[in-house]
Amino acid sequence: MKSPMTHQGRSHQGWGSLLSWVGLTTTPPTLLALVLLAGAGRWAPEARGTDHTNTLSPIEIYEGERLQKDDGAYSLNFHTHGTADSDTSEGDENLTMLLASLPSDAAVQTEQVLVSNIGQSPHPPVSLLTRRAQGFRTGNAAGYTLTSVEVDYARVRPNANLRASIWSAGSNGRPDQMLGSLSTPMIPASPSILTHEATNSGIALEANTRYFVVWSSVNMEVRRAASLAEDTGRADGWTIDNTTWFGNNDWSSSSRPVRIRINGLVHPLGVTVSESSLALTELGASSAAQKTYTLVLNSNPGADVTITVANGDATAVSVDTGSSGNQNTLTFTAGGDGSGSGAGNGNWAVPQKVTVRALNDADSANETFNITHAATAASGPYDGITVAPVAVTTMDAGHGVLVSKSSVLVAEDDETKTYTVVLKSQPGGTVTISATSGATTTAEVSPASVTFTDSDWNTPKTFTVTGKDAGSASISHQVTTGTTAYRTSMTISGVTVTVITVTADTRPVMTIRASPSTISERSTPRLMIMDVQSSRRPGSNLPVSLALSYTGNFIRNPPQTGMQRWQLNRNNDRIRRIYFIREDSTDEPNGTFTVTLSEGTGYRVGSPGTGTITLVDDDPTTVTLAGSGTVMEDGSDSADITVTLSRNLIAGEEVTVPLAISGTGIAGSDYTIV
Repeated sequence: MKSPMTHQGRSHQGWGSLLSWVGLTTTPPTLLALVLLAGAGRWAPEARGTDHTNTLSPIEIYEGERLQKDDGAYSLNFHTHGTADSDTSEGDENLTMLLASLPSDAAVQTEQVLVSNIGQSPHPPVSLLTRRAQGFRTGNAAGYTLTSVEVDYARVRPNANLRASIWSAGSNGRPDQMLGSLSTPMIPASPSILTHEATNSGIALEANTRYFVVWSSVNMEVRRAASLAEDTGRADGWTIDNTTWFGNNDWSSSSRPVRIRINGLVHPLGVTVSESSLALTELGASSAAQKTYTLVLNSNPGADVTITVANGDATAVSVDTGSSGNQNTLTFTAGGDGSGSGAGNGNWAVPQKVTVRALNDADSANETFNITHAATAASGPYDGITVAPVAVTTMDAGHGVLVSKSSVLVAEDDETKTYTVVLKSQPGGTVTISATSGATTTAEVSPASVTFTDSDWNTPKTFTVTGKDAGSASISHQVTTGTTAYRTSMTISGVTVTVITVTADTRPVMTIRASPSTISERSTPRLMIMDVQSSRRPGSNLPVSLALSYTGNFIRNPPQTGMQRWQLNRNNDRIRRIYFIREDSTDEPNGTFTVTLSEGTGYRVGSPGTGTITLVDDDPTTVTLAGSGTVMEDGSDSADITVTLSRNLIAGEEVTVPLAISGTGIAGSDYTIV
């Protein structure tokens, strides 16, 4: 059983604050965030609101079982004893301690001894009446975090005004600037080794750099080491200077080092990639069609690092780093503790996200490829460092027809609703899909058929349902003109139509308004509005079902796609969502942002039921020409000129390349271009 941790009694008012404060002491102090939860024991006071000021006696808390991980948190049950209220019949009680969620196991680091000479034979002590500094030099890892310094004190006084801190070294090799303060431990009555803790999250130290521990005190002395050697077990490359420095304004040296032990974390050089592989599904639910992973540096890089993310198959997936102005790079800034907050602290320790989204490509094959990463920096060890790739597998949607709705609710007397159909893959020819109503006196559907080709297979085609008389009807679909991939026997989902009486339908009518209809990356303002407009206030909160989709990488903080519900407040007649387009310098195909209302309880879908905003890329596509040659006038040979674009085109996309031709040759008589 481990040493007990102690609880200090404080004022508690009723249930709400009974566990509002607990002081815990552990060695070493590694718990960063704690929440106490009521356990099996009854901690209820006699009456709610009863004042228990100073009645909570010290409670011994002993560690019970190993930490148990549950839903990303670590918990530990404790057995307690002591009297928390006037009920003496309760006996021992239990608490559960819940540790706030910790980083992934790969990111957890263990404190270790970086360097020590406390194990060396002691030498006569020296006073701290004037400031005294002990130098040390860090090792060869990418970086370190100093967490504590243990010092052998030969003479102690309770009111010694002891202070300790970590300093950088100046160009003259002496203490220069204070980097961080160390805590003052409780001073015992007799000489001992005392521990000074680093404040906050520790003090960042660079590799192969000299630093100083600096003390000042009244009536305290530190022991020196008789040997100039360090203890075994130090971190690679760490040393303690053979001399100490003293002085208040100017520094002078003296022989023999102070006996100290420096503890901390070692940051290995490298980049941590959170996932080694991703599996995506074309046209799947948002959780299956889109995945994310993160990258983070293991240590302070010394210079800003840019990681370029290269997509191994741009026809299969889109890759978005979310970086402002460029969607294929991540920038990690150097300096400090890497938290990204506070003066001098870069963001090198903050994980940055990469979003990978499956695209519906023209083929029906599964794809396997890598997303690779290349690191560059102006200087330092991270320039050109190897970063692990992420293996991506996409499950192709295959051949088939997607129908946007499974059911339609429409009013009689010629109210209309629409739905769309689209192919999952390039058909390899012309495909015609017909739609037929099983009860034309109840509902009609038009047009009778729609046609897809290899150039527009992924463009949805619309069918319109018209309500005629109250009742129900089923709309069936069939491939009437097919190809090898899309045979006439292919099964296609149908649409169930319910036609209701006009006079019986008093539900509010929902429509969509999208603004603007077209927006480019550099539009002013760079915002898009999707409004769900109701014909009246509903009187009670009303959830509205809709489907959201978008293509391309144009939306800042892109929303979740797929089916979702937006709530219309009972006192409002509109739901408004505002989105922002992102400006970048990447040439990419235009995209679309679409919201489509779906039938639901308590409302009807009017016209328009779909809002679409076209997202225009205004970055130029780079075109290069290459090729030369000499040809005979008799037409027996030719010279090839190659036109190359800076990116791949998507299915159905066209780019016009104007050609300027100059020279003495005459088109038609001297040459032809084919």
